[in-house]
Amino acid sequence: MAIMLSLNMSLDEQQTILRKYGYCLSKSVAADMVVKWFVDTYANAGGEILPEVNEVLDGMGLPLLMTRIKG
Repeated sequence: MAIMLSLNMSLDEQQTILRKYGYCLSKSVAADMVVKWFVDTYANAGGEILPEVNEVLDGMGLPLLMTRIKG
């Protein structure tokens, strides 16, 4: 997930790749909803959103992306 965010992939592109490997972004998992919101809100904005996503996940006490750290 972190790699797809770093590559500025659209939500559709991310969902396509995840589906190929049997995964999806869920509407009922808090961490997935955070990722979806950031991708929708900052689509085509350029720049790095991974630190912002991790900051929100940390604030919610959820596992961070690309780490084994739980907030």
